[in-house]
Amino acid sequence: MFQQLWLEYGDGFFQQLHKQVREESPDITERAGKMRYFMLQACQISGNALGPFFRKWGLQVDDAVYNEITALGLPLPETDLAASTDDPDWESRWLVVEYSSQETAAENGRATNLIDGDPDTYWHSRWSNSPATFPHHITIDMRATATVNGFTLTQRTGQRRVKDIEISVSNDNASWQSLGEFVLADTATPQNLDLASARSFRYVKVTMKSAHDGDQFAALAELSVY
Repeated sequence: MFQQLWLEYGDGFFQQLHKQVREESPDITERAGKMRYFMLQACQISGNALGPFFRKWGLQVDDAVYNEITALGLPLPETDLAASTDDPDWESRWLVVEYSSQETAAENGRATNLIDGDPDTYWHSRWSNSPATFPHHITIDMRATATVNGFTLTQRTGQRRVKDIEISVSNDNASWQSLGEFVLADTATPQNLDLASARSFRYVKVTMKSAHDGDQFAALAELSVY
């Protein structure tokens, strides 16, 4: 959402927003109030009624906030901001749509690292605060139904390698079917998990149930299909 605002209005948009916040120093503590302030200021700074844009992003505020935006009397943007992107392959890129936890405070262990194509980055379960325990899971949207013969998983180079996993698939991210349980080797070399027969699906969920070091934490570098 912020990237799309930057693509449409440039650096000046956020520079003005930051300046205004510094000068006004609004005394707002509740999340709903902060969202309202941001949304109204974004409209005034951009000169556009951004209500439809914020609705597409699912900002959950009282309808009165959207009424305030309408009352500003500003014109709608000339383009659909929600469709703006500087990534020409965006429509086909996989997305992480749900995960049990990720570590972002003490290291870059984001769930999205699992599908970034870089084996040197990795997902890591949360450990720095309120450590998460097994089972851990990550759900991926492949953006389109694909016929798959197997999965390639790459362990992290280092500790917290996953041992026992279950892979489930779905076409609607609601009804799931398990493809079975698998045991990953304790190695950073990519390893293939062949399916007994090709399967077609859009969503895949990897549930991690144990680690080779016997601890409660888990890390995994990459997942792809073939």
